[in-house]
Amino acid sequence: MNRNFSSNASSSASSSSNRDADSNDNLNSSHAAALAENQAKEAEISGEMLAMKKRLQSENTQRNYKNKRQLFIDWCAENYRYEVEPNVFKVDELVTEAKLLRFLKEVVDKTGNRKRKRDDGETMALGYESNQQYIKAVIDLYHDQVAAGVNSHPHPRGQKVNTWRKGKAKHNRDTLRENFTDRGIGTLQDGYDYNEMVAVSLYFFTNRDHEPVAEMRNRASFLMHHMMMLRSKNSRFAEFADLFGINFPEDEENSTPCPVLAFHSDFGKTLANGNPMYFATIRHKDVRVCAFGAIAFYLFYHFHMSNEKFPKFTKNEDWYSLKLLKGKDAKKQMAYTTMNAPIVRAFRQCNITSLHTTHAGHGSGARNAELRGATEDQLRRHGCWNMQSMERHYLMKLSRASIRAVNGFPTRKSRYWLPRALVQPEESLQRKIFPEVDDWLSKVESENDAERSISAQGFLRLMKTMRVVILQDAAVLREQHPNHPMFNHPIFQGQDFLSFAAASAHAVRTTPTPSHMQIQDVIPEVNHRLDDIDMKMGMYHRAELETLRQENAELKRSLGALHEKIDCLTTGHFRFVPSGASVESIVTPPVVEVSSSSSSQPIQSSTSEPNQPPCYELDTNIQTVDEVWRECSVGLASHLPSVSELEEKWNAAWRPSTTMRQRFSRRLLIVKAVKAIAEQKEIPHVDAAQLLEGGNPSSGGKIVSILESKYICFSNPDDFSPS
Repeated sequence: MNRNFSSNASSSASSSSNRDADSNDNLNSSHAAALAENQAKEAEISGEMLAMKKRLQSENTQRNYKNKRQLFIDWCAENYRYEVEPNVFKVDELVTEAKLLRFLKEVVDKTGNRKRKRDDGETMALGYESNQQYIKAVIDLYHDQVAAGVNSHPHPRGQKVNTWRKGKAKHNRDTLRENFTDRGIGTLQDGYDYNEMVAVSLYFFTNRDHEPVAEMRNRASFLMHHMMMLRSKNSRFAEFADLFGINFPEDEENSTPCPVLAFHSDFGKTLANGNPMYFATIRHKDVRVCAFGAIAFYLFYHFHMSNEKFPKFTKNEDWYSLKLLKGKDAKKQMAYTTMNAPIVRAFRQCNITSLHTTHAGHGSGARNAELRGATEDQLRRHGCWNMQSMERHYLMKLSRASIRAVNGFPTRKSRYWLPRALVQPEESLQRKIFPEVDDWLSKVESENDAERSISAQGFLRLMKTMRVVILQDAAVLREQHPNHPMFNHPIFQGQDFLSFAAASAHAVRTTPTPSHMQIQDVIPEVNHRLDDIDMKMGMYHRAELETLRQENAELKRSLGALHEKIDCLTTGHFRFVPSGASVESIVTPPVVEVSSSSSSQPIQSSTSEPNQPPCYELDTNIQTVDEVWRECSVGLASHLPSVSELEEKWNAAWRPSTTMRQRFSRRLLIVKAVKAIAEQKEIPHVDAAQLLEGGNPSSGGKIVSILESKYICFSNPDDFSPS
């Protein structure tokens, strides 16, 4: 029976063990399946992120990195190819700092610039920026490997690579000097000045060798880049739906209207985070380089002289994709070469040497605004450089001071004065330009056969503003360029425009500049001094008001304290106030009756807090030694404490101020002298006080003042005996 039991137990244990093993196998299999599934999902997400990264990168960046990345991979295939199994090879393409540094020295340094050769036929070394491009391309590959989860090495741009990069920078400077390379490239000289900008603008405006509407577009593009500090991608992707108009009210006070042409852009090198940036311009002081007017004239050519159909605003999809700067297709962005080639041609025609073309306005506009007084922060906001969170989400995002400066006006508000805007054209004349605007705006606002949208209203209202800009600028440009084909249009040949142009010219000649601007323009130093005086006077008045306020508050506190003392003297009561507290802070003052019989006991209040000494000041009107002794021994009045009681209970806590401590120390010398005389001569303290007083008959009743001022040390009581 025991054998059967043992056999059954063994069989049961074996079965249980098998079940546990099967269970563990199932768990391991389930865990492996879940792990594989999670890894597959993570790999899929990583692949999606890599694809998104490529979409976010600009085309130029991708094209620039592609060949350099492939060169690194090919180099790895030659130098890091290992046989892991017979006839099975593996290439280590993982980017590390050591591998990157070796690649730079063995490939990049030796390859050099294949497009440029020295006199001896050898290729020239790559410049600093070219070396940087190789580093950036390989690091871009490293980021892809990290995102794919195959590279866990530290970032390759470590100390060694940075040291190599700094050495290359120094070597590049030396090489440029040795090769006598143009030192003006990339400096303040690289670009164009104001007169050259005028020349380029007029070249596009008057050129007859190319299609007029294209030249008007090129002029608008060039001036937009300068006045708005745009990058080429911002302007090439700009659409009608992005444009709108606003006003700077502070510039219209006692001045001419100041309309603003603005547009928001979510395309460009610095806008990959999806936050739209805003660019804007106002009418330039010089009509020849006015970007606002250039855009308006381009649209006039577009819809009035090229027979382009005015957009329909029935639905947003009918007009949202229409580009501002039209290329071959109105719904596709203009090619970079289409924008770049005319600027190269204009620069060559105007004898401008610049490393940049489409990007030239970005830098020249910033430098021009800086010369006119715009600050670094204002320029940073104007050109959307390094926008911070507050600027991206909450502020107006338009640097008004910088916009004024780049358009030829002082940076301060209320200095906008545009003589050619003094006369407003008649409404009937305005309606001849873009005649469809009023009808479409009415439909959009009332949702009558048109989709109501903020962007449609903004663009149509801007078009209404452009009517006035076109007429006012045309009145000036027509005098300067009477043979321009645009002025052959019937609108500019009609009597109503000719009358308006004459009135505008008369107003420009006869209307004086506002007096406050004349002061600022003719006598800038006086104006500056007046501003300084005004600022200083304001600061002085504010300081005086603050002083008077503080003195008034101090006077109120003093009167309150005096009232409390008078109340104590007249009622026979005194108040215990905690040290450091003001009289006003005590809402319900504790009052204690003090009788002469209780003068020898420590003074306490039934309502006062423990460890809070009373507020008592030594009487400054005391003039005799007898009064000093009475204040110390019994108190000057029945309701006042004695100094000895205060010292016994509170020590030095009842005299917290420096003045109180000094006065107490001086009177303590007198008290000690009285005690010494009384002990030496064995007489009462009152008689000793009188003896001390009588020992100085010349004091005239002011013995206390004399003794206190001289800090007399009473070492010999006999010195105070009457002579």
